[in-house]
Amino acid sequence: MAPLLGLLAPAFEADRAILSLASRYLADSLIVIGGAGGLAILIGVGAAWAIAMTEFPLRRWFGAMMILPLALPGYVAAYVWADVLAPSGPIRGLVLQIAPQSTILQVSGPTGPWAVGIVLGLVLYPYVYLPARAAFEAQAANSLEAARSLGASPWAAFALVGAPMALPAILAGAALVMMEAAADYGASVHLGAQTLSVGLFRAWFGAGDVAIGAKIGLCLAGLAGLLLWIEVIARRRADRLGFSRNERPAARYKLSNTAAFLTICMLFVCLFMSFLAPVGRLLYLAISYRIDFSELFFLSSNTFALGATGAALCILLALCFIFGAQAGANIARWGAPIAGLAYAMPGAVLGLGASLALAGLGASSLGAIGFLALFWAYAARFTQTGLGPMRAALARAGQGYSASAASLGAKPLRRFFQIEGRFFLPGALIGALFAFIEIAKELPATFALRPFGFDSLAVRIHNYAADERLGQAAAPALALVLLSLAPAFWVARQIERDRS
Repeated sequence: MAPLLGLLAPAFEADRAILSLASRYLADSLIVIGGAGGLAILIGVGAAWAIAMTEFPLRRWFGAMMILPLALPGYVAAYVWADVLAPSGPIRGLVLQIAPQSTILQVSGPTGPWAVGIVLGLVLYPYVYLPARAAFEAQAANSLEAARSLGASPWAAFALVGAPMALPAILAGAALVMMEAAADYGASVHLGAQTLSVGLFRAWFGAGDVAIGAKIGLCLAGLAGLLLWIEVIARRRADRLGFSRNERPAARYKLSNTAAFLTICMLFVCLFMSFLAPVGRLLYLAISYRIDFSELFFLSSNTFALGATGAALCILLALCFIFGAQAGANIARWGAPIAGLAYAMPGAVLGLGASLALAGLGASSLGAIGFLALFWAYAARFTQTGLGPMRAALARAGQGYSASAASLGAKPLRRFFQIEGRFFLPGALIGALFAFIEIAKELPATFALRPFGFDSLAVRIHNYAADERLGQAAAPALALVLLSLAPAFWVARQIERDRS
């Protein structure tokens, strides 16, 4: 929490004029958050119901592929769609070839908060899809079969039974989407949305006014805290509504040929818009422009080093919290809620807070101190990504083995590593992969805190896109997607294996 505390003192130095400025930033932020959350719910819940509760060709293939947008950063998707839909882009060129008299050139490209919300909703819907699918698959057969006996169609059963019972899980996933949308910087600044994150960077780097930046940062932190509260309440309700493993799962609806065809078409359109089209455009641009392989290797190495080191640090801190909680340490019990709150904080807020905290200690953010501040921000924000899967794995294992070992006189440290470690190791691996993906894609904190001359893939992509050089950004963007794709594929395979 130290980065957040670092914002408090400068925030009180800002004058009251910042309130009107922050209100304008807040309005655009709310539009981005609402647009991303609404679209993610629409895509994620529809896809989850179709894959979990209906039977159609390619169902299992779509079940695994629908999480692929997790590997595509929202700011990269924004850069690509802005290029594709620009007045000189390929879509308008194709339309003008077909209809030369078309007035399509009079329409501007995608800009503003609604465009940002739509783009982020397309790539963030897996945060809703995964918990919604798990909730649908956990529903007992008797509830849905009662609806079937009354002649309800698959979609009527969804509206009357499935969706209300899965609502807490859906809201928890939607809150995560809105937290990510509130934290976005790259997509918002590229598409011209005046969000709180953009305002923070303009005050911090553009005007050099740390006091105004701190005030905006606290507004952003308050918004993130509200979304976190919604997510925690919804997740607790989802846990209370959980179904016993002993209950018989519901049989899937067998779709007619027409319904199956329409379902496949809708799922493919969602996957195409959210992942296949942006990656395909990047591949085309990368082939069309000369690739500097030495630069690509340098940036990829930097990104891998940041991701691997940051993920290891997050897992180490998560282990300390879990072991401390098992041993009865009060500070560890408070650590998990604090880690959850820090995860909700945008990278821009943590970056500014860490920089101000170091400045207060008389340290500069150059050289090794810059890396210290950067990993400090990573650990603060992404420890929760390792803590969550590890705690879930321990909860599934129960306390029986550990209690038996304790009765035989085994010390807490020995029980933790020799007995409980076997259960939380898969959760630790999944958590490390998720932390690696998030750190590799992270832009605001990395952009703000990296030492001079040290660039990651995310930072270089942003710099190229800011200079309207998407062709040069294509190869680094593809490399970033590939770095994130392998862990995402592994997680998707583990999920499908568990469900089968």
